[in-house]
Amino acid sequence: MKKVNKFLAALPAIFITSLSAISCTNKPNKIDIDNNNNNNNGVNKPDNNHKKPDSQNNPVEDFKDLDSLKTEIDFQHYNFYKEKDPITAWSSLKNDTETISKSIFEGNIELKNKYRLEVDSNTNPSFDQENGVINNVSIKFIKTISSNSQSVTKKFTFKGFKGKENNFVNNKNDYLIQKELDENLKGIFPSMMAYMLLYFENVNEYEKLQASGNVINFEELKNVNHNLFRDKFGGFSVGTKELLFDYKDGLEKLYKNKITQASFDDINGILKLSIDIQNSDNSSREPSIVKEFTFKGFRKANFKNPEQNVISIFLTQSDFREIIKTTNIEKIIKNIVEKSNNTDNNISVENNSHFNEFLTKQIKREVLKKLKVTIIDNEHSIYNSTQTLAIQNQKNGNERSILGLNGNMSLYPFNTQITSDSIKEIYLNYEKENKKLKIEFNLEIPFYSTPLSDLRSHAVSLEKKILLKTTSQYTLN
Repeated sequence: MKKVNKFLAALPAIFITSLSAISCTNKPNKIDIDNNNNNNNGVNKPDNNHKKPDSQNNPVEDFKDLDSLKTEIDFQHYNFYKEKDPITAWSSLKNDTETISKSIFEGNIELKNKYRLEVDSNTNPSFDQENGVINNVSIKFIKTISSNSQSVTKKFTFKGFKGKENNFVNNKNDYLIQKELDENLKGIFPSMMAYMLLYFENVNEYEKLQASGNVINFEELKNVNHNLFRDKFGGFSVGTKELLFDYKDGLEKLYKNKITQASFDDINGILKLSIDIQNSDNSSREPSIVKEFTFKGFRKANFKNPEQNVISIFLTQSDFREIIKTTNIEKIIKNIVEKSNNTDNNISVENNSHFNEFLTKQIKREVLKKLKVTIIDNEHSIYNSTQTLAIQNQKNGNERSILGLNGNMSLYPFNTQITSDSIKEIYLNYEKENKKLKIEFNLEIPFYSTPLSDLRSHAVSLEKKILLKTTSQYTLN
């Protein structure tokens, strides 16, 4: 009997051992165990003191640093997206995580480096086509440095896209109304008008174009200057633009404008302006536009009667005497005349072996230094110089130079370029009997037509020239 009892007492242990062997052979994964433990009515119930894996082995990450992020993100600064309606924009934006990341983090480099962003494809946003808004955008934030890549998903609203109100006609197209050209403006060369309009839009930049010294530059031409214009001309100022444009009622306060480029054609009297029109504040979402305007009827060059282009030049007798002394041409001329049997002693400086290249250039330089300018406007009575002017600026000269821009260029009375090479066809004539030496030459003055630009560099699409003839004489000893 004792043997039987011992066998029976040992039987549960054997049975349990067998069960354990079976359990080890068919051991489920951890998740399965966690799920089965909930339904085994206490069988193999874990000890209450068992360590929880979520809190010990896989600690929960902290995402509190994301609480400071704005949940409303504006994409108005991205031209690619702001011109599209929400649905169209989303088709591209959902794959553009770089732009989304840049917009959400707003320059917070620390957060941007800490998290990688993904658009949650399991949730669909909603689209407000009327107001240009995408709602309920799910963005997943994944820590870049994490052993188990834990993440959190946050909701955002994206705005700044094209709404239905932007499908209406842009009122900026009607904002500026081109005026008929004022009679006084018709007497002005368009080149001077173009430069002055751009100058008042950006004074600091255009002052860099000015030549130094006693010259006629932007400073001399702004406001009313009765030494250069007749009284009926009001001069140039920030309000000069108002002489060219009116504003449509109700739009003047909504928008602002700036002349960014100009083109002038002094050959045909045409001025073109490129104007950037923008919202005066952020209340309107209409896009900025650029409009071009063409004004015809400005003063144009007179090629049939070159002397009618308001500018006249002359060389005084005393200045010619200085040129004779400086260049020593008296000796050369007398020598030529003595050896010549011709009664016509009209000698070409540029085509005579007695005047080498160096001497010819010297004569041209000296002539240009001494040339005087008068401004007479018999046609429109706009231009009027009360003082004698000069071509070149001289340190010791009292006359103001018309070359007021860098590169030997002028603003007044029109834009042109004059150098010593502009002196053409120099002739010297010596009358032996009365010892009179006479000089005759032409000054070549170009008129320009330019392409549309900011005029800070010299670019010409067409050039046409006039010749102003000048003579002077001096009695030799």
